[in-house]
Amino acid sequence: MLFVSPQSYREMLNKIAWGLFWAVLIEIFILSQFNPDIANLLKNNSFGIIYEKVGIKIYIAYFYIPILFAIIENIIKLHDKISDVFKIRYNFDKDIIITLFFKNLNLMLLYEKINSGNRDKIMTDIFYRYAGYGNPVIDRHLIDMALGTWCWYWIILDSTFVTIIFASVSICFGFAVNILIDYFLIILIMFFVMDYIKKDAKKYAIEEVNAILSDSDREKIIKDYLINALHN
Repeated sequence: MLFVSPQSYREMLNKIAWGLFWAVLIEIFILSQFNPDIANLLKNNSFGIIYEKVGIKIYIAYFYIPILFAIIENIIKLHDKISDVFKIRYNFDKDIIITLFFKNLNLMLLYEKINSGNRDKIMTDIFYRYAGYGNPVIDRHLIDMALGTWCWYWIILDSTFVTIIFASVSICFGFAVNILIDYFLIILIMFFVMDYIKKDAKKYAIEEVNAILSDSDREKIIKDYLINALHN
């Protein structure tokens, strides 16, 4: 399920939640194996439930902490909240997708009228109308690849946010400097991965817009819509 492109919005949310679960589990397990302070913290919060196999101690905290974060993601859409704060999706939609539409349609004189108040509706009417989950008119494989790419981006973004929380907790508990260095390296790697994924997302977005505008009738409908919408 984690490595399959989502076929609906609900599937995308489930994949992000599961991805966050595994990312948090792997992270706290690896850190606990290399740092006794983290291992003791997990042990002390495992209610005495410990399983040992081939010399490796498995604490119940390894599982309920990732589950809690996965539930939070699924309920409040954590990735959306983070995206809204830093305007990640807004900037991508405006700077990449909407800009490409306006350039191809020779409407750049109207571009300055795009803002946070009309961006959602414009994206719905000129992009998701043709490249959405329901009944897309462009190649479905292209849409699946784009959605899969964004899923991984949101998973890494959530994981980065959680890592920052862990690092903050470590500071509060007065953990050694080497732990903070470990966290810093993890966060740095995640930022590089997100940047790489975003480049893929940009590539697919450009292909989707070009596919939408490849039909002359759609091109005229979208151009007329934008002129009317932004002149009013």
